[in-house]
Amino acid sequence: MTSTRTWIQMILIAASRLFQQGTSVLIMGTAILLTGWYGFRLLEAQLFPAATTSVEVRTLITNELRSRSELTTASVATKATVVVSQDRKLGSFSIGDTHLVYEGVGDVQAGINISQLQARLLDRAQGRIHVLLPPPQITHVSLNVNRSSVLAHYKRWFGPDVELELKERAQREALHQITMEACTQNLLQVTNQNAQQLVEKILETAGYQEVIVETQIPTAAACNDPG
Repeated sequence: MTSTRTWIQMILIAASRLFQQGTSVLIMGTAILLTGWYGFRLLEAQLFPAATTSVEVRTLITNELRSRSELTTASVATKATVVVSQDRKLGSFSIGDTHLVYEGVGDVQAGINISQLQARLLDRAQGRIHVLLPPPQITHVSLNVNRSSVLAHYKRWFGPDVELELKERAQREALHQITMEACTQNLLQVTNQNAQQLVEKILETAGYQEVIVETQIPTAAACNDPG
């Protein structure tokens, strides 16, 4: 009887120890899993910031700009004089031509697309924010028809009656040259500077103390005619 009780006590003690060890292993394993999951979430937040961060910042800025998704920060008025002509042929021989000289006066606007803004860092508790602006681009080019005019229009020999067609061609060419001229006057660089200053002011007004607004250089296609 004593031997049986002794064996039962030994079995109970062993079972108790195994249970305690199993509980410790379970607790340790759970702690390791939780630590790993938390660390992964921190790493994920650093490498893949939530898209809502950029959305929140864009919403903040567009609200201050009366919900405009396009931010125009610079414009320039300029002019271009173009000459266009068209021949009239009889077979392979020219029997006359028509010329038109046109002076176009236009306005070029440039800005950034706020919908492409990225938030690199957003820490409301510490009042820190870092945003990356999209590259500047030409947003609008218009011709002032009231200030533009045909300077000369003449035919030689049997030149065709194409004044209207030549005027339309001249206006398109004038718009293109006006756009190129605006780009040579550093319009996009000024756009970048103005956009940076405006966004900084908006974010500082919103309560951020440490504001970094990063700009990008214009792309190769930035000076293409919009639309």
